[in-house]
Amino acid sequence: MAETAGLIQRINVIPTTTGGLACFWMGPHPTNTELFAIVRSSTDSAAEGAFKSSMVDALTSAYVTRQEVTITHGDDSSTVDSIRFEPS
Repeated sequence: MAETAGLIQRINVIPTTTGGLACFWMGPHPTNTELFAIVRSSTDSAAEGAFKSSMVDALTSAYVTRQEVTITHGDDSSTVDSIRFEPS
């Protein structure tokens, strides 16, 4: 597992008929970012869906308040597994 820390620079939430996709760009400056995603599918359990939705809510809050976060993701993946807020 890899970790990436930074500020959320942009978020796009795309609802679909089979779940949804939240894309967010994270980095120190809007022109220096990495793209990450949270994917919700129709096969997710209710608990998994609620967890993914809460991560999107938390990242949106971090974006609005300009709070640094650390995300955990696979070594070769941009799909978010978990997030952690850093002390300000």
